[in-house]
Amino acid sequence: MEGDKVRVDPKHPKLELDKRLSFGGEIDSGGVGIIRKAFDSNLLRTVAVKMLLPEHAQDESLRGRLVEEAQITSQLKHPHIVAVHELANDRYDELFFSMDFVEGKTLTDILEETELAERTNKQLFEHLQIFLKVCDAVAYAHSRGIIHRDLKPSNVMVGKFGAVYVLDWGIARKKDKHRLFDLDTADGKKAQERYRIKAGQSPGTWKYMAPEQAAHDGGELDERTDVFQLGGVLYQILTHEPPYEAESLVELVEHVLEARIKPPEQRVEARMPLRLCQIATRTLRCAQDERYQSVLELEEEVERYIRTGGQFETTRFEQGALIVREGEPGQEAYIIVEGRCSVYTERTPTGERKVFREMGAGEVFGETAVLTDDLRTATVEALEPTDVMVITEEDFSKGCESEAWIGTFLKVLAGRFKEKDQQVMDLEQELADLKSRLAKK
Repeated sequence: MEGDKVRVDPKHPKLELDKRLSFGGEIDSGGVGIIRKAFDSNLLRTVAVKMLLPEHAQDESLRGRLVEEAQITSQLKHPHIVAVHELANDRYDELFFSMDFVEGKTLTDILEETELAERTNKQLFEHLQIFLKVCDAVAYAHSRGIIHRDLKPSNVMVGKFGAVYVLDWGIARKKDKHRLFDLDTADGKKAQERYRIKAGQSPGTWKYMAPEQAAHDGGELDERTDVFQLGGVLYQILTHEPPYEAESLVELVEHVLEARIKPPEQRVEARMPLRLCQIATRTLRCAQDERYQSVLELEEEVERYIRTGGQFETTRFEQGALIVREGEPGQEAYIIVEGRCSVYTERTPTGERKVFREMGAGEVFGETAVLTDDLRTATVEALEPTDVMVITEEDFSKGCESEAWIGTFLKVLAGRFKEKDQQVMDLEQELADLKSRLAKK
């Protein structure tokens, strides 16, 4: 099992299934299938085994679907997709396939560990890293011509050491044709979760389903259908809620057909990162042409959000608030997300305020004092309600450590800017003294 010490037991491998594979307890079950633990005595490892429930074990349509799932998954060789080991029949002629046994938590479990109001930016950043790995796996599947069709947080498993896996390719299909066995006979217990299939309709999970999955036979399903469902995963990362909300299954179906979804920032009473909300909203648009046109495009947008400081804490300063004060120690730097600020000094010969400049979204301040371990050389005041990303001294240190030569350059440049600033102040003082002497003559 994962976490156990590696051991060996040299011997001739057992060929008979009953001697080499010992079936264990249940891991999970659904409307027609079950996943159980099993131990492979030849390779001394625990595996997960997927098979049909006894009452469906001889249903040829369902057996065909299980074979297709095993064949599709086995050909998707990717770090974030579990490996399939074998496809076989047991001694009762019940079909099964074995795959990697992953010990960990689903993304649903991880999101439920922390109340939304208590979530930190660091936790959100960690959840986005999981999301990007899911995008990697789905983009790879698309490159192999496979659409997943059932992406949701409960189908994302995170292992003990950070490994991420996209699970349950049971209704995946090749994008150039329908699955040979595209049926779903999920029982009433799953009615709120699984789509009951009638002739010519597409399976999936209602709470994350794209409109085109529910509307007709799925003939127009493509990569953008998975993009929609990834948007649902991102939506739940943001709000801790699935994208659709409804009081009944009938109402839920109506919402799905129209992609009737509240923007994330309106769904819950918690402050949301606006740019991420915009990304999620675009992925969840009803018209396929209005969404991101590929998973890679969506992934790039989320990565851009992270690269531009999305992982840092954001703080709001109301109009007139002083964000930094001249003469105080500098332990944080700031990037303006929204709003305007004024930068000024009162260290003038006359003691009057001198405004250096105004700054807006995207501009940076406070970095010189952090890099030089010195006092602030100016005061920054919010001219209107202003949101800023806060970058701590520790964040700077980590960034400089990762690329030491860049850190050296930054510190030298900051020191030189400080020297120039002091030179300007000295010249202004000399000019003021000269004007004073001339006035006395």
